[in-house]
Amino acid sequence: MKRGRVKAVYRAGMAVAVSLGVAAFAWVPRAESAEPITIKMASYGGPSYPIRIHLETVKEMLEKRSNGRIKVDHYPAESLVKLSKAFDAVIDNVVQIALTSAAYEPKRMAVVAAVANSPWNWDAYKFGEHYREPGSFYDFAAPYFEKNGLKLMSWPNVPHGEVFSSKPIRKLEDFKGKMLRTVSSLKDPLKLLGAEPIFIPTSELFNAIQRGTVDGGTLAISSIFSEKYFEVAPHIQIANLYTGSLPVIMNLKFFNGLPPDMRTLVWETFVEADKQYYRRIRQDTTEVINQLKSMKPKVEVYEVPAEELARWKAALKPFYDEMAKTWGADWTRFEKIRETLK
Repeated sequence: MKRGRVKAVYRAGMAVAVSLGVAAFAWVPRAESAEPITIKMASYGGPSYPIRIHLETVKEMLEKRSNGRIKVDHYPAESLVKLSKAFDAVIDNVVQIALTSAAYEPKRMAVVAAVANSPWNWDAYKFGEHYREPGSFYDFAAPYFEKNGLKLMSWPNVPHGEVFSSKPIRKLEDFKGKMLRTVSSLKDPLKLLGAEPIFIPTSELFNAIQRGTVDGGTLAISSIFSEKYFEVAPHIQIANLYTGSLPVIMNLKFFNGLPPDMRTLVWETFVEADKQYYRRIRQDTTEVINQLKSMKPKVEVYEVPAEELARWKAALKPFYDEMAKTWGADWTRFEKIRETLK
């Protein structure tokens, strides 16, 4: 492309980045442009995954509310961007919106990465009702995204992150020696409980449990159900161990470059979609738990008694002490916010 042509394209609103000889185009329309605004959006999970459904709802709402001025190209199930690479993909404007995991970015997200999937971090439903309020979790977390060139659009939780296992785990002592597939943020807590955390793709988990090389894992109960892990690990311990979080991010420069009316529309659409998501996820999760309970005696859904749950939490005191030591004032601030979301 000739130099004069490149300048002309740039003046028309096309930002050109060339990497390894491949041109990547990111379009930020001028306010007076009548051309449709195309937004690329990447998500994770299969058709029944709750947060993927959340983003599909956002797509429908944006296109309908904008009367065609916004068009969303959705790339589901990591078909364009891997979840572990979503942070950089949005920063680089490869896609403008994506699901991500703060836990994958401990250096850039600091305390936000540490608390995202930590044990007993908050009540998923109360969080959904209040986290956007002034001074609550959104105000706490958003600056960490913004300093990386990102706009935090939504923080959907998947509730009831639970332990599921091939043999019952009813007491603290039952964790001893259990090999449980988990995520990095639960590595130290599971060790304190007495288990041996391992890290394998969920695509390998069913067969690993079936072979007896793994005893179970930690996942949202919706995934335990949809992926049928209960067939090989039929003991599900209800303890609200953690709330899984996959925040939705948007390229900050792209967001700020939208025409003012479209910028407002995009923001308000995410706020409304959030409300719909949390209403739906409460109902869906309750239905899943009830379905699993109905499978008795094939499946055991064991609600850990309060006195036993207190023992589990007490075992994690070294973990929380280390968090307080590492994050100082930021952890103290989070703890105060968390008290309003439990």
